[in-house]
Amino acid sequence: MNFSTKQVDLRMEEASSRVRSDMVLMLEFKMAEDDAGTEEGLDSAIAQIRKKGYAEKYRGRGEPVHLISMVFGKKERNLLGIRSEPL
Repeated sequence: MNFSTKQVDLRMEEASSRVRSDMVLMLEFKMAEDDAGTEEGLDSAIAQIRKKGYAEKYRGRGEPVHLISMVFGKKERNLLGIRSEPL
């Protein structure tokens, strides 16, 4: 399957010695040629998030952390699949 990748990184505040973020959103998007690549794309995105350690910074905060992957169809031009896994 061919995939293209899009990334979103939304950080309203970062943790510091005086304040703590209310929202941090990082998503890994994959674009599949067709819906046959949906599961492979979801697997690939979650694997990339884990391999690159995107969420490790937030592991020890005592709050839930979820890894989110999304696959969009190039031809369909819509969301084909979404997956959320706990860190």
